[in-house]
Amino acid sequence: MLFNYEAIDKSGAKQTGSIDAVSREVAITSLQRRDLSITSVEAAVEDGKKFGLSMTLFESVSTKDVVLLSREIATLFEAQVGLGRRRLRRACSATTQHAAGAKC
Repeated sequence: MLFNYEAIDKSGAKQTGSIDAVSREVAITSLQRRDLSITSVEAAVEDGKKFGLSMTLFESVSTKDVVLLSREIATLFEAQVGLGRRRLRRACSATTQHAAGAKC
């Protein structure tokens, strides 16, 4: 988690910044180890962007499509069929429909 802090260093100068820590307590401990007197530590507001990139994986995919895909993948796992094998069967059956008696 990212925390914004305000602190005062040994010389009395005000320091502001952000620190990445597991919890607020860990952030405070890390700042105290830097010989800072902490005046405030607040969790940073995350806007869904990291490194300037928008993380919108399923923004343009409907919920119905996500559910259908999830069910299909679950069925494949239950049947213990790999995607490569299934695609090979489809391709083989499509090409052998024209050739009588051919086996895949």
